[in-house]
Amino acid sequence: MELIKSRDNPKVKRARSLQRHRERHRAGEFLVEGVRLVEEATKRKAPLTEAFITPQLEETPRGSGLVSSLEAAGTPVHRVTEEVLATVAQTEAPQGVMAISRFVELPLLPTTKPIYLVIDGVRDPGNVGTILRTAQGAGADGVFFMKGTADIWSPKVVRSAMGAHFAVPIRHLASLGELPAVEEVVVSDISGGEPHYTIDWRRSIALIVGGEAYGPGREARARATRVVSIPMLRDTDSLNVAVATGVILFEALRQRAEGDLQPI
Repeated sequence: MELIKSRDNPKVKRARSLQRHRERHRAGEFLVEGVRLVEEATKRKAPLTEAFITPQLEETPRGSGLVSSLEAAGTPVHRVTEEVLATVAQTEAPQGVMAISRFVELPLLPTTKPIYLVIDGVRDPGNVGTILRTAQGAGADGVFFMKGTADIWSPKVVRSAMGAHFAVPIRHLASLGELPAVEEVVVSDISGGEPHYTIDWRRSIALIVGGEAYGPGREARARATRVVSIPMLRDTDSLNVAVATGVILFEALRQRAEGDLQPI
């Protein structure tokens, strides 16, 4: 197969355009960068439309196996030079493979006691990606994003989420009125509230977490049936929002799955 050596190749230019928010949402596609992420995408049968790989990676057993998996799934694979791939990649040391995926919309599975996570105005892409990854590990049934949150399809969010986009149902919410019905709407607020471990997380619940500067928005506070915070020792101002979300979600998991948890 022909090796693409020009950064002005139409396929390369189209992939590079997905670095921009407007183009991602116009095309309904996003970039998947790195060996592990592309492997995860193929394993979970993500809707990959194209892939780019360098000959140096393809010559390795892992790279060769990845190409076989992509081609078996019907994904067109283009060979490119390392210099060309670097014009698309967002990392300082690209791993030799990129893919393009359509936006993923996994179904919200029917369950009587779901736990949903709502991210309201968290602007840092690294935090948003880490929260997504945490939601996957803690068994959240869906993650919802409110206005003001970082673009969930941006390269930094995708890398930080480490494949959660392909495993957890993700939805945008124009308002909380679109949220599926639950028994409790719990808002996490650093300014005060009952300890997070006093909540019965075995009920159907939506947990809303907000940006570190201002917390959840006005609508979230108005809809809340409970407000929780994480008790801390000493004179600590607050936890990072991704860490705080993990603390709460894993308390919920502990309550819901006592005796059934498996070690990592």
